[in-house]
Amino acid sequence: MKKYKFARLYYDFIPNEFVFSCTDLKLVDEIISELQKMFPQAKLKTGKNWLTLKKFNDDKGSEAKWWLITSLCEKGWEPFSTEMNGREIYFRFEYVE
Repeated sequence: MKKYKFARLYYDFIPNEFVFSCTDLKLVDEIISELQKMFPQAKLKTGKNWLTLKKFNDDKGSEAKWWLITSLCEKGWEPFSTEMNGREIYFRFEYVE
């Protein structure tokens, strides 16, 4: 049977922060770990299946956003929809169980 995992990335330019939520809890943990290493100066808030990263200096927020998009695509996640002029991106991961 074909199944899907779902993820959402929302990027806000004004406070230079993004919110990532996902149904794959292991992936959320991996991303949190990587972001903490790459951007130790950023403020990270987390929940069970989401994270918010903010308070970047310079253009690090954009760098983090593109790193996350690239990482998801390399792991096989398909971007399938955008909203709000690309500020919100939805991804899905198809698998068979």
